[in-house]
Amino acid sequence: MNKDLNAFSFTLNRRNSLYIPLLSSAIEHCISIYFLNKEQLTASMYALVRPALENYLRAMWVKNCVSDKELEKELSSMHFPKKIEYLIQEVDKKIPEFDECSFLQMRLEHLIKNLHDYTHGGVESIARQYQNGKTLTNLRDENEINSILNLMILISSLSYVELITDNVKSVSDNSENIKKIAQKLLREL
Repeated sequence: MNKDLNAFSFTLNRRNSLYIPLLSSAIEHCISIYFLNKEQLTASMYALVRPALENYLRAMWVKNCVSDKELEKELSSMHFPKKIEYLIQEVDKKIPEFDECSFLQMRLEHLIKNLHDYTHGGVESIARQYQNGKTLTNLRDENEINSILNLMILISSLSYVELITDNVKSVSDNSENIKKIAQKLLREL
């Protein structure tokens, strides 16, 4: 997937010049989370969960929710909504397949409370490092980690689909290879 991103050919415009890099960055964060987990670098892995999700949501917000008139303004003055909950709701509303089942809200809402904690080494992350409230340990919550890895597969897959659906003019047909890699990742979880 990461190698394919460098082979894509796009016709850039004001809208996709914003959301293409955000989707690419979301994919890169997801791949980084996978490798950080393999190296047992849990705190660093957690720190990338929020940026991966925010980049995907911001990209989808720009693609689907920002008016053409807003895009005519100086792009450096554009501000993204700060609340993740707002981005989730707005993106869900604008994408028919998402809207009919509140796709993002159903999958992401339960994670929102942990995002700040993951990113900033909050009290919940610190508390998880103590066993029986007394002993500092590097034990990891494998269920939580598997949940994060599954989320990263979802985010990177959704991001990749967005990149290739509307924008790719020429790309090598590696869909079978991508399918095999995704299946391998899911088996390793």
